[in-house]
Amino acid sequence: LYRFFGWSIMAAGNRLPGSIRNLRHDHEGSHEAKHVYKDQFLPPDHALYPEKYERELFMGGEKLIIRPIKITDERGIQDLFYAMSRHDKFYRFLRNVSALHHQQAQPLVSSDYINSMALVVIHSSLKEEGIIAVAHIAREIKEDMYDVCEFAAMVHPNWQNIGIGTFLIKYILEIAQDLGFRRMIAYIWEDNIQMLKVYGKTNLPLKQNITNRVCKSELELPFHKAV
Repeated sequence: LYRFFGWSIMAAGNRLPGSIRNLRHDHEGSHEAKHVYKDQFLPPDHALYPEKYERELFMGGEKLIIRPIKITDERGIQDLFYAMSRHDKFYRFLRNVSALHHQQAQPLVSSDYINSMALVVIHSSLKEEGIIAVAHIAREIKEDMYDVCEFAAMVHPNWQNIGIGTFLIKYILEIAQDLGFRRMIAYIWEDNIQMLKVYGKTNLPLKQNITNRVCKSELELPFHKAV
């Protein structure tokens, strides 16, 4: 099973709206532009694109755009996945994954911006599909963990080690607080030293334990906002 926020990628897909509706919000018209598949999981009716989380950032001497993910980002997420090394793919999904087809990619771009959120990083000189990094959070589905979200991220090999991962973790922590989460968990392979270091740079209370070479890293958020 593919690692996706504590669920298999198929289970995650089953939890998202699968019926075809009229495109709305920021996605209107994209179907005709062939950016959305006929069987695309569409955002639920209450999902409003949170423009307030859009940012511009200068890093490595380049201007980067950070914004919430859209369903039209599927091709960009696939391109990012195929640019990753075999080891980076393993670190992200905690198993060997060689392909990210349409059905597998859909849950990675479908967000209701309340229970699930993702940020993409785009190089300003590239077209919209030119995504160089993505970070996801999603609410845990267990009833006793409703205020817990799981974190995962991918950064393009050419853009690693310049601070993008650290920025994404810190920024998505702020968003997690806005959404009412009190803890954020990441499942990190024990050899993924870079991610373990980045996750430890938040200066927040951190609990870690290792099972079967996977380090469960749990951050306690400093405050809790009502949704």
